[in-house]
Amino acid sequence: MKKLIWACLLLIHSASFGQDTLNTIIWEVSGKNLTKPSYLFGTNHLYGSTMVYANKAIIDNLSISELIVGEIPITNTDSSAIASQSNGETSKATNTDSLKPTSSSNMALQPKVAKLKQLLSKRDYEYVVEKLKTTYQLTDESLSSLLEYPSAYIIMIIYYKEMQNDTIVNAKMGGVQIDEYIQDYARSNGKDVKGLETPTVQDKLIQSDFFKKAKQKGFAKAVVEYLKNTENINETIMKLSTDYAKHRYNYTFNKNIPKKDKVLLLARNQSWMKQLPAMMDKQSTFVAVGLAHLGYKQGLIMELRKLGYTVNPIAMD
Repeated sequence: MKKLIWACLLLIHSASFGQDTLNTIIWEVSGKNLTKPSYLFGTNHLYGSTMVYANKAIIDNLSISELIVGEIPITNTDSSAIASQSNGETSKATNTDSLKPTSSSNMALQPKVAKLKQLLSKRDYEYVVEKLKTTYQLTDESLSSLLEYPSAYIIMIIYYKEMQNDTIVNAKMGGVQIDEYIQDYARSNGKDVKGLETPTVQDKLIQSDFFKKAKQKGFAKAVVEYLKNTENINETIMKLSTDYAKHRYNYTFNKNIPKKDKVLLLARNQSWMKQLPAMMDKQSTFVAVGLAHLGYKQGLIMELRKLGYTVNPIAMD
């Protein structure tokens, strides 16, 4: 769950619209003496497997790749997931039937993270409590449980609920969580699966950067701002979500990664680039990481091009 929170928020904050907007979220890597092409697929961690198996450009290139690479290796998967998908059964990628966090969530409460009540003025906090309760018809128990979580979680779950209200987006959210499904699919078809970092490393990054008090204050203020301007903010959120469902994204190749994303984007991209060329040189590799990692001057696409690889967009349905 922690991975979903910051990855989705990172996608939202990193996205913009301009001349580098393309109608694809999958790219082919070739050239530089590669014997077989490799692929970069930008995921949105709140989407489900429907996004993958319903699109020929994604599933065809996934099926012919020999090595499947994700941000982290996802090993606690349900072996029945692939079977249920092949039978046409679907379930939501994340349990959001209620805004109450479930006990099965792997997002443990962070003892060092200030709660919403500590980050807002008394007046703003009381406003948020009342607005959450009335807008989402929460019981006292559900509300109390939700407010114990970091403000970033509250933003994420509201964002997810709004996504579910959009017909186009909701259709792509069905099934197993997208990153999990890709690795499940790979293993069930006898493919090698690797992670670019360990879950421990990822957790440390979250702790060192994402849960800094300054960022948590920003998220807390964002909760207030959202609840006060729901209609306008929903319009922006839904444009981003709908654009992803339609495979549309602005890669901003002419801009540097923002300072605020130095740890979660820039540093991780640099670490991953030390690994990816060797993987691609050895075998056809399908890389599935958060879409924000593909954009900017220091994104994976431009970094591979700097090394002499040819990286071209793949047409999507």
